[in-house]
Amino acid sequence: MKYSQLLIDYLTREKYLSRLISKYYYIFIVFFFFLCCNNKYQRGDYKRTVRVCNDMFIETYRTFGGGAWGSDLVDDYLTDSINFRVRIGNTDEYYGGFYYHCNNDSMIIEEFSRSSDQVRHSLGSKSYDIKKLKSLHNISQLKIKNINGK
Repeated sequence: MKYSQLLIDYLTREKYLSRLISKYYYIFIVFFFFLCCNNKYQRGDYKRTVRVCNDMFIETYRTFGGGAWGSDLVDDYLTDSINFRVRIGNTDEYYGGFYYHCNNDSMIIEEFSRSSDQVRHSLGSKSYDIKKLKSLHNISQLKIKNINGK
């Protein structure tokens, strides 16, 4: 009687452990799918959208968070939300950024940096033809070709 009860206890314990392990396995697979395969994380964490011209917007995504000891690195994308999305560049939010000018049918983007005394220094500028941008039709593509030819 004693050995048969020990055998039954051992088998029920093994059955319980195998069920528990299989449940954790499925939970791990589900979490892995949502963390790795979610489309949101391909550009970074969404921060904001700002209207630049009539139908032109700047979408900003945080690609690195500095937390309490640093500032955030952000990517800016120029888009009209229908036809195109073009990556403008990556900047440190505290020490630099981009300044956007609308000039009839072109968009002029100037990159700047700030020194420790908060003075702006221009690093260069790019010009985009809005008609060429709208003809790209790349809003759903992950890789974006360089449209300035540089």
